[in-house]
Amino acid sequence: VQRGLIHEKYPDKWIFSLQENTVTPESLLLHGQIVAQDEVDPILFSVTELNSLKLSKLGLLQLPENIGKLEKLEILDISRNKLENLPNSIVTLKNLRILNLSCNMFKELPFFMGLFGKLTSLAVNNNQLAKLPDVGLLTELAILDASDNELKELPNTLTSLEKLVYLDVAHNQLEHLPDNIDD
Repeated sequence: VQRGLIHEKYPDKWIFSLQENTVTPESLLLHGQIVAQDEVDPILFSVTELNSLKLSKLGLLQLPENIGKLEKLEILDISRNKLENLPNSIVTLKNLRILNLSCNMFKELPFFMGLFGKLTSLAVNNNQLAKLPDVGLLTELAILDASDNELKELPNTLTSLEKLVYLDVAHNQLEHLPDNIDD
């Protein structure tokens, strides 16, 4: 891994550059700053040792496909952007424990969301979701916030999540709840 995330401010964007030498940065927070006209510089995703990345309030329209290179990532917060979809490469982030997709413009989530077996917390609130993907394989999921969407139903597999302790589906258009859902 390259050393020393250097932070240089320019009038209309923040630039992150990598210098030589080695270091293992574990966490990077980019919150509420303008980053290269609604896009994150792809060089950021070469810092493969990251385990926590917050790209919140950046006005992002999309994530680069090379986010999949961050295979050690455990926490990803891309809330409060303008995202409508996720790149397919995100499926390689098998170590994700916390994923915050809240306050974006998602109308649907990809089917592979159910493949994040280590996920303990998923926030998809304040989007435009009409349905949730199959979550039955998210056996570690303890927190699911899907409030303030356009959900009409919940997946039946929701009832198989034995570790789920917090479920928020308020302010949706739910017509019924899955059978056997506990209060």
